[in-house]
Amino acid sequence: MKSKADRPKRRVTLEDSMGHGKLTVNGIENDKDHYYHVVNDKNNRVWELQQRGYEIVTNTEGGIFMGDSNPSEVGNVVQATADRSTGDKAVLMRIPREFKQEDDAYRQKQLDKGEEAIFRTLKDEGQYGEIKKT
Repeated sequence: MKSKADRPKRRVTLEDSMGHGKLTVNGIENDKDHYYHVVNDKNNRVWELQQRGYEIVTNTEGGIFMGDSNPSEVGNVVQATADRSTGDKAVLMRIPREFKQEDDAYRQKQLDKGEEAIFRTLKDEGQYGEIKKT
């Protein structure tokens, strides 16, 4: 039997049935006005999202926590350990649902334009066969 050190490291997915790799957020179930997003606090990602209208969720809002967060240790920011080897943190952020819907509509419009260009290019070049949207 191989020792633990000799076994290949197993990739842990978000869908891991053993519960590894899952990050649970509690206390946001009744908030229908905001869209919540967990962000790794590295490479200025938190700051970038703040510029786009996201705000950092704090424990002062009552009963919101995630993962291994301990409000007495981390202060007001709702965060958890994202990577134990580096100490990187994951921060809970939120944005009003109307802003999220605007962002989603913009992204969808960009995708639609890209698909339209692909179909037009194939048609203009006299490609054989047909491509259909499903």
